[in-house]
Amino acid sequence: MPGLLYHLACGNLVCKSMSQLEYEPFMLGNLIPDLAQDKSKSHYRIKHFSSNWKVPDLVMASQDLLYKNDPVLAGIYCHLLLDNFFIDSWLSKNYQLSKDDAKVMRTYGCSEVWPVEVFLSSQGLYGCYSKFNLSLITDGYIPDYIFNLKEQPPLTGFSRFDERSDRNWRKELEKYLANPITDAPEIISLNELKWVIETGANLCSRILTLATL
Repeated sequence: MPGLLYHLACGNLVCKSMSQLEYEPFMLGNLIPDLAQDKSKSHYRIKHFSSNWKVPDLVMASQDLLYKNDPVLAGIYCHLLLDNFFIDSWLSKNYQLSKDDAKVMRTYGCSEVWPVEVFLSSQGLYGCYSKFNLSLITDGYIPDYIFNLKEQPPLTGFSRFDERSDRNWRKELEKYLANPITDAPEIISLNELKWVIETGANLCSRILTLATL
């Protein structure tokens, strides 16, 4: 559920801590789940154990993606882990999704209610992402050479990942950076996003290290 730039930021931190990773294949792997036609399949989605949000099934994903000595598959796992961590450790604790998946409400405090399609749009959570994109770059989470990565990530041999939409991740990011949304509601703060990215990257590094022993 974090945006493309946040997955790249997390992947970049993992690569810094694991010099043995092949940078470009791993980073492109981080993009693949969001480029798939069927995100439910590419994200191995199941119902979160204590809320109505959907999270990646990391047990199922690890069977396909870990212990393969494949940096692209490791990057895909990193993407799914960050999504799972974000939803489990931050989103589900701060925002409730109604049983009919139609509305989002704060868990505590403010009684404001969003239609789910607004909450998950540029008028909501993704507007916050847009507002903070440049800060991630200036704060060193994203290197300049990230835009030198290939536009088309490699195929994986898994239909859930290889049946892709026509999204161009590079053009999408360039558009976001050129047209930031500055008046988005304060759904999540920059410090909270950085915490999710850094903690998710640390967790991913530990898991990938164990998977290569």
